[in-house]
Amino acid sequence: MRFPLFLLFLFTLISLFAEDKIPEVNSLWNQAYQENWKADSVVDILASAHNAYVLLDPFDSIEAREAIPAIKARGNIVGAYISVGTGEDWRDDFDTLEASLVEKYWGEWPGEYFIDRISNEVLAVMRLRIDKAAAWGADIIEFDNMDWAFDDDARKKYGFHVSIEESLEYVNQLQNYASTLGLFCMAKNMTEGVESFAGVTYESGPSNREWWECEDLKTFLEEGKLCMVFHYRERQPDKALAEYREIYGDKLLVLVETRNDRGYHH
Repeated sequence: MRFPLFLLFLFTLISLFAEDKIPEVNSLWNQAYQENWKADSVVDILASAHNAYVLLDPFDSIEAREAIPAIKARGNIVGAYISVGTGEDWRDDFDTLEASLVEKYWGEWPGEYFIDRISNEVLAVMRLRIDKAAAWGADIIEFDNMDWAFDDDARKKYGFHVSIEESLEYVNQLQNYASTLGLFCMAKNMTEGVESFAGVTYESGPSNREWWECEDLKTFLEEGKLCMVFHYRERQPDKALAEYREIYGDKLLVLVETRNDRGYHH
């Protein structure tokens, strides 16, 4: 018996919407970058990460990108880290970005430069990164430094010209492109203007455990989005975790970097 075309179309739509949500995970792992001490190693991730969100930098580590299938086979979902607000001189694509960057490197990170304007070259580099992440098997793209245009002090110090409106159009354009390849996108340190993103990652420390707008994060959680905090340099990890749980409940995922472990505590 042949199905009418409209029923086949309906079944296709249902299956697409059913898959349009990140699977639930119960912990976080981060190989992509270290804050104060060591990041998670690929070896440790393969040995101990299960049903977790695993953030990798597959563009800077052959070991990380080759491990993606094995990491996913253990029930994990994989995020691929990219910086959408800066160019980094250790990346293979820096030469293509250089003409669109400011001349003075970011004081916190030598070799990293803010994007001055959204050029065709910038868009081409970011789309190619997304293409590669999809081909390697990533599930999510995490957009770091996407809030650079919101920082008036940095704008004055480094002289970039891109406006807030242009930056939001740019990151949402990249998110839309990633979605055509079946990838979700995580916002970083902001929720404003990125309602179509699948979730948000915030970073915090002992002196600023909740610097963001509490209600914005609660809204993302209520919408069933993946929300997480990478919390650094903590002496009292249990206390920090309890404080976050009291405010946001157990749907917020927290990865704590502790002084005792001198790395991430899972």
